[in-house]
Amino acid sequence: MAELTPEERQRIYLEEKVRLEARRDIESKRITPGKFIGYALLVILGLFIVAWIAGSLEESAKTPEQRAKERAETCIQAEQIRLSEQGYSYEDGKLGAIMHCKEELDELHKFDKGGQDP
Repeated sequence: MAELTPEERQRIYLEEKVRLEARRDIESKRITPGKFIGYALLVILGLFIVAWIAGSLEESAKTPEQRAKERAETCIQAEQIRLSEQGYSYEDGKLGAIMHCKEELDELHKFDKGGQDP
């Protein structure tokens, strides 16, 4: 085997150095599973925050009358479901739901009389 000249050794050294640097550069740009999961969690968190802000803005844009109406409707629907699960008929459940949700309906009725937000 022939000895390499200092110029050949220098050339080989520089080629290997460039090849190793290129490999390190490629590997550093590769997204590992850990980085991918981290980025995915950040995106999900960002979407959650945007949805929460949008929901808050939508809720604050409602009038007091709209909020009272929604509370009364939700109360009546929930009570009707509860009573129907206990075996009451639709009409009995509806009457029971109205009686159970009297406070919410009274609040809504204040708006019918021109009242202000309770």
